[in-house]
Amino acid sequence: DPPPFAAFIVLKAPDVPSVLFETGYLTNPEDSAYIQSAKGQQQIAAGMRRAIEAHFARRMMRGRRAHSKASRRLFLHPSAAIG
Repeated sequence: DPPPFAAFIVLKAPDVPSVLFETGYLTNPEDSAYIQSAKGQQQIAAGMRRAIEAHFARRMMRGRRAHSKASRRLFLHPSAAIG
């Protein structure tokens, strides 16, 4: 039976950049063999890389949209020229 709750620091300190990933259970023979295999490690690493790249791509897009919106307000909105 799994524990009723998890007290992982990554869940308790959201202001600190962190990553939590699960690849399987070492107590499960199939999971353990996969995690220890070269193929499993390559697949896990590739999946982690894709997730990290997607995270930063989304952050960059959000930043560009916010910057673009601010630029439109400052330079394109008619009231910006008055004030």
